[in-house]
Amino acid sequence: MLSVRWSCGLLLAGVFSVGASVSCAATSIRYQAIDLADVVAGEDLWRYAYTVSGSFDAFYSFEILFDAQAFASLESAPAAPNTDWLVSAVQPVPAIPVDGVYSALALVANASLASPFEVAFVWNGPGLPGAQPFNVLDDTFGLVESATTIPIPEPRIYGLMGAGLLLLALRLRRRSR
Repeated sequence: MLSVRWSCGLLLAGVFSVGASVSCAATSIRYQAIDLADVVAGEDLWRYAYTVSGSFDAFYSFEILFDAQAFASLESAPAAPNTDWLVSAVQPVPAIPVDGVYSALALVANASLASPFEVAFVWNGPGLPGAQPFNVLDDTFGLVESATTIPIPEPRIYGLMGAGLLLLALRLRRRSR
């Protein structure tokens, strides 16, 4: 099976040879892991907020995998970000083991990606929840692309970087005098 980059490259080469143009853009899913107040003793409750970029035709979808050993109790009926999407969650089963799945199906062409996709879960893994594998599927559920989610830096990181740059600028200004 050809990778998405190779198939886009071959498609572009074929199209450019006849003088037309086309764009191939990979899907990107960025995440923010939010620690929630625990409601059951001994369970570490979290929420992922996903920001998705790319373009989805009608009935194309993406699915994010939740490792059966690290995740439990996915939100059973996660809310869709808007009416362009149908979302669902399937629970991980560690005894088999079968990963859990959060899936989002575009109900219209060019479904809106303006709002985040969110799902709550219980974290059983070591450390903090991190990146996850995801797949993009076409309208026949054929695999279009596979990748890994990317973290969104927390806002306080930008504040710390800004303060550091300001201090560096002040120090360089004092030296130049």
